[in-house]
Amino acid sequence: MNPVLCVDGTALTIRPIEITDVDRLARMARRLSPASVYFRFFAPIRRLQWSTLLRLADVDHWRRDALVALDGDEIVAVARYDRLADAARPEARDAEMAITVEDAWQHRGLGRQLARRLGALARERGCDALRVTILPENRAALGLMRALVPDASVRFRDGTYEARLELPPPSQCANPSSVGSPRSSLTCSPALTRGDAPAAGAKGAAKPWCPSVSSR
Repeated sequence: MNPVLCVDGTALTIRPIEITDVDRLARMARRLSPASVYFRFFAPIRRLQWSTLLRLADVDHWRRDALVALDGDEIVAVARYDRLADAARPEARDAEMAITVEDAWQHRGLGRQLARRLGALARERGCDALRVTILPENRAALGLMRALVPDASVRFRDGTYEARLELPPPSQCANPSSVGSPRSSLTCSPALTRGDAPAAGAKGAAKPWCPSVSSR
């Protein structure tokens, strides 16, 4: 049975994305405002190509994975990670994290919940850190990230904010396999990414954050 997350009294189903979700992703994309699309893809895309939707839905559940939140049969949020290849740091096991929340569900804690669950899943799959990127115009996302990780190390480069957030060893977090159901509160703060939430202006070395799952 897929876990359920309660948001403002509404029960949302959380499960891994499937290739059969392409049509659901297409419908969600059509419901997104131009601003939400721009913050997610960094471009004013009027309509996502079918090939793009297929790529987003077709994951290997190891190097690339995603969790979806469904209200009934409709996807209202997606959180994903993609392992990155870094020629300068071939030993690194980093992943980019991205979260998209439908406009009607924004500012209700859904992105934060999915960030925690996906972070635990990425750590279980061997990721050492999550990288986040955000446009400076996305003030709400910047504020959320600043609240979640106030001491994150962030740099501004090529017109975007970028941060690398280290994940602690699994032994320091709640059981990552529980990434579907609420368990414990967040020990350290999680992060969101492209289209949802990195931070601005923070200084100093970033502390690892424990992406344990919380029902709050």
